[in-house]
Amino acid sequence: MPYGNAAGYDGYMGRWSLKLAHSFVRFACPEPPEAVLDVGCGTGSLLRAMAAEFPDCRLFGLDPSVDYLVFAGTKTGPAIFVAADVEALPFAQGAFDHCLSLLVLQDIRDQAGALREICRVTCRGGIVAACQWDFAHGMPMIAAVHQAVEAVAPELYRSSRSKAGRAFATLAELRLHWASGGLREIATAELPVTLRFADFTDFWLPVLSASTPTTALVASLPADARDAVSLHLRRVLLGSRLDGSFSLTAHAFAVRGRTG
Repeated sequence: MPYGNAAGYDGYMGRWSLKLAHSFVRFACPEPPEAVLDVGCGTGSLLRAMAAEFPDCRLFGLDPSVDYLVFAGTKTGPAIFVAADVEALPFAQGAFDHCLSLLVLQDIRDQAGALREICRVTCRGGIVAACQWDFAHGMPMIAAVHQAVEAVAPELYRSSRSKAGRAFATLAELRLHWASGGLREIATAELPVTLRFADFTDFWLPVLSASTPTTALVASLPADARDAVSLHLRRVLLGSRLDGSFSLTAHAFAVRGRTG
């Protein structure tokens, strides 16, 4: 499904993305940037982190979704937003000294072509960096929901998973992808992100947003099944406690390199 409902997405995944973005910026920018393109800026988490870390740099956000761009514009300081696809970037060769992409690479079909375009608009010696979640092992906030849906509605869950059919890159594969794209001085990192929830409601309400494949799966359940998923999750996340705060830690893979 295409991602929709920018406000819902930002409430569900945006708080994870924003915290990850600050770690990613520190990894991706070994020197202060002058002009940065955020490829697939979504709701603007990376742009917000860039503005906080490097207030003097010029920021550009690109995304195919106008709704997401409008939302990002309400959350970000001075930035130029462009609606376009990564496969055909509407910028001149070497227009940016840093081209960064947060949590987008896994959703691009032609990743090699996208990387060529990103490198084209990055100046010689500039930085190209990307970050994606460790989808296989590092997303407990999503895995817990999937496990609860599987326990409550196994047939629906199996049907939804049979349509997923995506394999996600490992850290080693990201490094190889960057090397195959002609980038040099390649570095990789695993970035942990810990988020603390005030209580179960703080975790659960955004799961009802129907703004991502996972939350849409929950929204597709009958009301009684959603209640059962909520109860299952509460037991998993809180144990014997009736309520209270708890933390979850996710992990992301990051890669950076310089153009030749």
